[in-house]
Amino acid sequence: MSCKNLQPVYLTLERNLTVNHGKISVPSLFGLDCSSPHLFWFYRTYYAKILI
Repeated sequence: MSCKNLQPVYLTLERNLTVNHGKISVPSLFGLDCSSPHLFWFYRTYYAKILI
């Protein structure tokens, strides 16, 4: 996602059960840069195994 300049989407549920969505940057979410060795992107591992 980060290499394509895409931001993660988050969902919120309002009191009247309306679903809203928004975007948040990885540094805002985790406090780390996308390329930090302290972040592990599990979905990449899963799909890498499928492609092998």
